[in-house]
Amino acid sequence: MNPPLLKLPTNTEIVLYLLKEELKMNRFFTDLDNMGVQNHSDYQLELSPLVFACMGLEGSDETFERYVLLLIKHTENVGPDNDTLMKVALAFYADLVLLHSSVDK
Repeated sequence: MNPPLLKLPTNTEIVLYLLKEELKMNRFFTDLDNMGVQNHSDYQLELSPLVFACMGLEGSDETFERYVLLLIKHTENVGPDNDTLMKVALAFYADLVLLHSSVDK
């Protein structure tokens, strides 16, 4: 058997990447809003459907509302360096895993 030509990322790695991008983007738009610059949320990507699909979360309104609350909570902790961003993304991911387990019950 031949080894694979490249290693594909796992679902967890994909979700963590998406969460990091979501956190950076949300921080950017939040900072613009705090500076009094008109919020251009029409240009903000909506990554939650991809996160939900990769994690097996249902896309209900309640799940989305809880996701947004978690996003707001974790965006406050985003710093300028990549290590902090990864720690915040991991904490966000852990909260989503708990959300997933509470939705399944």
